[in-house]
Amino acid sequence: MNSEQMNAALGKPYESPAVQALMKELGLTKVPKPKKDDPDVYLAAKSMGIELMFVDSDYLERKPVARYGNAPMICAGATLYTGNQSGDPSMRRYGGDLPAGATFDDSLETLIAKLGPPTRVFEDDDVVVTRVWTRGTCQVGFNYDDAGTLQYVALSWDAYMKLLSEE
Repeated sequence: MNSEQMNAALGKPYESPAVQALMKELGLTKVPKPKKDDPDVYLAAKSMGIELMFVDSDYLERKPVARYGNAPMICAGATLYTGNQSGDPSMRRYGGDLPAGATFDDSLETLIAKLGPPTRVFEDDDVVVTRVWTRGTCQVGFNYDDAGTLQYVALSWDAYMKLLSEE
């Protein structure tokens, strides 16, 4: 699996060739359909350690709607799991590449050497929980537990993340 393939799908509708190629590669056949009051849909390829996030475009465009699900679904993110995460033991470790040749085992110094200084760092009680790098139209977030163990890497469409920060 190629992180660039996932990055190419970010911001594109479900029906686009880039998203359809990614869905085929992951063996995902379910069509993302949001609930009436929730614009987000998650589709997991557990055996590959990947979860895709889709968002109703009416939500992205801030259109007042009675229900979600009537507009195109946009690929807004991909979560790449390390196998260290608690919760769902059926979610395997992602075995593909990460942006800029980063790996799950890289130290902070190595990540900075590969990706540059983080764009943002999020802390909770002085414990770093997320480091984010912006790379083109993608935000790459390395997300840790309280003990500092990497749980997952999130590839997020930059425009969607900016929209969330405005809320």
